[in-house]
Amino acid sequence: MQPTGLKRRRIMSLGLLLGLAAMYFGYTKLQDFLQDPDTGVRDTRDLVLATKVGSDGAKAVLLSPGGSEELAPDATETSTDKAPVWRPDGNRVFFLSDRNEGAYLIHRWNVAKKSVEVRSIGTRSVTGMYWGPFGETDTKEALITQAGFVLSYEPREGTTRQVLPPQMKSANKDDEGGSTDQFQMQYQNIGKAFRSAKWPSDRSVVYALMTTEDDRQVLVRQGLQPEKDQTGELTLPRPQVLVVGKRVDYDVSGDGKVVACVLGFDFLNKDSIPEEFVKNGKIIKPYENAVIVFDFAGNAGAIPMAASKDPKSAFVSATFSPTGDQLLAIAGTWDGKSSFAGQAIVAAPVQANAQWQGVVQGNILEVAWHPSGQQMAFVQRVSPTESAVYTLKVGSDQPNKLTSGGEYQSISFSPQTEIPK
Repeated sequence: MQPTGLKRRRIMSLGLLLGLAAMYFGYTKLQDFLQDPDTGVRDTRDLVLATKVGSDGAKAVLLSPGGSEELAPDATETSTDKAPVWRPDGNRVFFLSDRNEGAYLIHRWNVAKKSVEVRSIGTRSVTGMYWGPFGETDTKEALITQAGFVLSYEPREGTTRQVLPPQMKSANKDDEGGSTDQFQMQYQNIGKAFRSAKWPSDRSVVYALMTTEDDRQVLVRQGLQPEKDQTGELTLPRPQVLVVGKRVDYDVSGDGKVVACVLGFDFLNKDSIPEEFVKNGKIIKPYENAVIVFDFAGNAGAIPMAASKDPKSAFVSATFSPTGDQLLAIAGTWDGKSSFAGQAIVAAPVQANAQWQGVVQGNILEVAWHPSGQQMAFVQRVSPTESAVYTLKVGSDQPNKLTSGGEYQSISFSPQTEIPK
């Protein structure tokens, strides 16, 4: 039976709409390509990204399980690469370098095509970059810190927008009758500049590290979802101070938990210390050094993982497993000022007052999870002139040394767990 005229027109209209949709999709993909013709995939599973430090600066490098090295191309003799990170798909590496303009700008390493290009402009150095926790899939937006602010960075166009302090105006007026930025004032009361920032997979909140005028470090939490205030007006929530110390390390899990290693605990404002921490006019700190997990999504609040009143006993560099239920950290001694000496890698489940188990002994400098959660990489000081990179499978006591001689830092495994298509 042949379709009627009305049915025929409907079929033709549907076909035309589908055709236009396909053409539009193809056009937008073409526009993206013309704007930034960055193509190519590569199997980077089990590769370790690092920087290799030498007398001529530091260079971004890929380390294979067999011990081979692949330096990022086009470095100059005196240039320095730093803070390398994988794009979530494992096909690109981004790092900061002064190899082109003098300032530390964002560079993209296409590891498939073995090429490097600058992806930011300006004279102000970028000081940090973060895509997201394990399991992150968004390759279109990252967080960066630059000139003391936290910015959202779009790598295809190289554009940015300010994230912290949030740019929302209050109804308050300044002395000259102009409106003042309520968040700018709030953050000025916390610290002077942002040092780094991270967010969970849903990007509903940002955790950021600030520095104060007296060089303390403050970890803050800023919600990014507007809420109604007392007047019924939509506004972002106030920033929340989580911990303050002489040094604060932190990490974020995919489900929104944050772990903080606090060294040299302190109160942000000495004039508003809770009464329970003041006795006979003397400040009584709850601890000197600690590891605390904050679970806002699970409504568990603050989970104490470890705490010490001994100023020398401390943990640093705690990092979540891909599933978010285990932690690796470095245990060691702290001089109370700026120097920490690692003595072992330790592990614990994410639960209150967990029992930490030793994994590897030695002067450990860094530790990182594999995306499978079944192995780790670490940097260990083996001599005054060598810091080596090792990998270790969970449950094994036989590490695999990837490097021979030289100084390495800023390690991370490729996020790939499957062969890319």
